Amino acid sequence: MKGIQAEIYLLIIVIIWGSTFALIKGVIDLIPPYTYLTYRFLLAALILILIFWKRIRGINLMILKKGSLIGIFLFLGYTLQTVGIKYTTATKAGFITGLSVVLVPVISHFFIKEKVSRNSIIGVTFAFIGLWFLNYNSNFYFNLGDFLVLLCAFSFAMHIISVGLFSKKVDYILLA
Repeated sequence: MKGIQAEIYLLIIVIIWGSTFALIKGVIDLIPPYTYLTYRFLLAALILILIFWKRIRGINLMILKKGSLIGIFLFLGYTLQTVGIKYTTATKAGFITGLSVVLVPVISHFFIKEKVSRNSIIGVTFAFIGLWFLNYNSNFYFNLGDFLVLLCAFSFAMHIISVGLFSKKVDYILLA
């Protein structure tokens, strides 16, 4: 897949991902965040079990430990995001959650001693400038929801890092 077709697919993915914040905000106005998350992840687990039931037999204690750590980061990310959306706007939640991508090289530098590239430093700088403009008013008010979603971004960054580290040695399907 090359060129315009790949770009169209990426655009569709971005539109779907971006629209989920408004959708989730609407859903948690109807049901509690933890109820929503329970249904969401039970459905996902059921689908994974149905699709990959033969491979699941290959799970051992090491995979279970690594998968559990990955799952904790994912759980914290979605929980903090979903609860945070209740107290902030969907727009701010989407942008702040997106910071997880630029946090990956920074966190990787501190925890696994990866070198941070010049482009990563530029990206992190612009992302945080964007965060400042998004939250700027006369007193730069960063509310509880914004803070929870920022913690969510850190959790998702840790999730990305741990998946990257562990999936090099273990079947990524079993980690899920």
